[in-house]
Amino acid sequence: MENRLRELPEGVKGYIAAFLDCEGYISVRLAKGVMGRRNDRFALRAGFANTHFPTIQKLYNLLGIGTLRKELRSDGKDIYRFQVDCKMDIWCLLDAVKPYLSVKRKHAELASEFIESQIVGSLTYKRALDIHNELKILNNRPKSELISG
Repeated sequence: MENRLRELPEGVKGYIAAFLDCEGYISVRLAKGVMGRRNDRFALRAGFANTHFPTIQKLYNLLGIGTLRKELRSDGKDIYRFQVDCKMDIWCLLDAVKPYLSVKRKHAELASEFIESQIVGSLTYKRALDIHNELKILNNRPKSELISG
């Protein structure tokens, strides 16, 4: 599959990666089935959320994938979310920016494994659940910790 996002200038890919590291997310959502785990569904998603609409809109227009929406935070402030749900679009995005990621590199590697394993049919329920849980742990790290004091 051709990945047009690879053709972006290196500086732009670095900017997108930095924004993903700081304001982005990569997760696998688990929707429990009513008939037991056979009906469970795993949904990969990646995106960015920020209160500055022009920044999110510029990123959305630049990449040409995903959806853009406005939400209301619990503090009453507007937040803008640019989210990608299509697994091939997520793969293309991560493939283009992965070399520049630092904070979200492990997230991207897990998401890429999830997608590539699904494509070749080797993704087991157990591995999908493991990836879901690993990403959940990575996404719930403390925002700050005392380094010295």
